[in-house]
Amino acid sequence: MSERLDIKALCGCLIVSFLFGILHAYSLFVVPLETAFDAGRSGVSFTYSAAVLSLSIAVLLGHRVYGVLKPWAFCVVAFGLGAVGLVLSATASQLWQVWLFYGVVFGAANGLGYGFALQFSARLWPAKTGWAMGMVTAAYAAGAATSPPVLAYLLESFGWSGTLVAQAVLYLVAAPIVAGLMMNCKTRFEAVIERSDVVRWSSHIGRWAAYGLAVFAGLMLLSQSSEVLREGGGSDALATAGPTLASGASLVGSLFGGWATDRVLPRRLLCALPIGSAFALLAMVLVASVAIQVVGVMLAGFFYGATIAAYPAVLSKRYPGAKGISVYGVVFTAWGIAGVAAPFTAGALFDAFGAYQIALMVGAALAVCSAVLALRLDKTPAA
Repeated sequence: MSERLDIKALCGCLIVSFLFGILHAYSLFVVPLETAFDAGRSGVSFTYSAAVLSLSIAVLLGHRVYGVLKPWAFCVVAFGLGAVGLVLSATASQLWQVWLFYGVVFGAANGLGYGFALQFSARLWPAKTGWAMGMVTAAYAAGAATSPPVLAYLLESFGWSGTLVAQAVLYLVAAPIVAGLMMNCKTRFEAVIERSDVVRWSSHIGRWAAYGLAVFAGLMLLSQSSEVLREGGGSDALATAGPTLASGASLVGSLFGGWATDRVLPRRLLCALPIGSAFALLAMVLVASVAIQVVGVMLAGFFYGATIAAYPAVLSKRYPGAKGISVYGVVFTAWGIAGVAAPFTAGALFDAFGAYQIALMVGAALAVCSAVLALRLDKTPAA
């Protein structure tokens, strides 16, 4: 590990994270894919669910391969695999092929690229681990927040398949740029995982549950922000801006979460963030005001971004070296489960009650449960 910050390599990590964040603008493909394959909303939405699950598995297992290649080569492989998945998806004649190539192949490439950039940034800047990880997480959110206008233009001009090919070309263009930034980087991952770095899942159930419960509310609002604002009395224009508002707030929250990790006791921080999210959701339930709905969506995005930046940074400090990467991989699977469950739960409760109030209350309750669990995280010995 280099003691001096390699700014060029850190910029490479930010580019990787930003470009793979485009995955979370997938909702723009829903209607075009429904039309192309004469499929229902659930079938098309499963593509994103498959991508989230593949992403989570890639982060879980990533520590086993991060050290196999030099950093620049690993990023090139991740971009290449992502481009292959996108191009094969663009040539699909049946929906199951989109599930396979976009959901599984591109989702896995996304997890490898994002997970590597997140963990490598901590090694590039060991004195400011939280800040480095927060920047990479913010870059991921920025990709999701800023790509929709470009994707919308491409979809209108070239269709869904042409848009996927254009995204693949973007990755192939970015690969040599990132390689150039990282080529002379002296920082490396450990190529061998020691037996002492093998994680016992049972030792981290509390952290796993606390993380999953903490991100549930944010993932729910990110997936439903447009309809939440519309149901709350917002205009069509405001509803359209919902995902950008939530993702933009998540970006700011990621920077805050990384910054705060270097300055606040972990137990207090991981407790305060879900409590803030719970208050935001409860305010949306109790106050029937468009302004409160907008602020609530943005605050939920903010605390979500802060949470996904704080957890990996806290774990990297508590478990230095390869052990921290292994622990985070285990804990991150809770995000994957929440990423599938939260949107489905919100939709099901809306269908059952005709409003989002119950879903918001459930999200707030789960956030409070996360805070209670977080109070105990620093009282247990590292394992």
